[in-house]
Amino acid sequence: MDDDDFFRRGDRYIRERRAFIDGMLTWLGEIRRSDLCSEFGISPQQAANDLKTYSVETGNSVYDHASKVWRRTDRFSPEGDGSLHDFLQRHRIAGRKVQIERVTPPFTTAGAPIMQTLLASHLKRKPVRIVYQSVSSPEPSVRVICPHSLTEDRMILRIRAYCYKSEEYRDFVATRIKEARLEAGPRWICSKGDAEWNSFIGVHIEPHPGLHPSQAIMAMDEIGLPSFGGEFKVRQAHLIYFLDAMGLLLCVRDGDGTPDKVNRLRCVNASELKPLLPPSTNP
Repeated sequence: MDDDDFFRRGDRYIRERRAFIDGMLTWLGEIRRSDLCSEFGISPQQAANDLKTYSVETGNSVYDHASKVWRRTDRFSPEGDGSLHDFLQRHRIAGRKVQIERVTPPFTTAGAPIMQTLLASHLKRKPVRIVYQSVSSPEPSVRVICPHSLTEDRMILRIRAYCYKSEEYRDFVATRIKEARLEAGPRWICSKGDAEWNSFIGVHIEPHPGLHPSQAIMAMDEIGLPSFGGEFKVRQAHLIYFLDAMGLLLCVRDGDGTPDKVNRLRCVNASELKPLLPPSTNP
């Protein structure tokens, strides 16, 4: 098998390096041998071979001898897809070259001992006794839960669990758990019976009718939908958080899915979704 065939059919590490080359050319327009060496810890010779083979096979890059860099050609056609954000998140070298300032609110989670106990509960399949401070009650309550999943909702960590007290599956905000300890008594209840977690529903989004056509196209581009709108598939358990993040929760819960004020979006199937919304986000 020749070198080109090996590169094309090679193992996962070779495919990852090829995807990195393709991504660097897609987003930054160029790549150096040292980028591959730093990102993957390979030798300069191996990096040079990878870059040359990619160029020969795709015609996507050409070597600039003066600058010692491989550049994107005019007929460049990327092999991969994905967003710039995803690429920068995966590859530290690219992240150093393109600086993106992030406004990051504080991530809310429980302390290490509580999180360790919750994770041990999940991994060992043992229920956990928690002291939980709900916003709907002035006093904390004691609950026994069986956590099966974690959800990050705009910097808030939630624990999806079966709750023995309410006899149903609920979401618990991690920061509101004040104490946690494993319980030996109750039987473990897994996620199999969590219908809201295991069910996916479609949320149909289209541009707000008050937008100019050019604004409507822009609004759909921002969320990756065609100009006429489209559908997002979300877990039923996540529906309330998804609509809230999209700025559509109130108009779906209290109206027809169209915000009173001109927003970017409207929810087409609000009448279908409204009965699926819980009365409150906080157990």
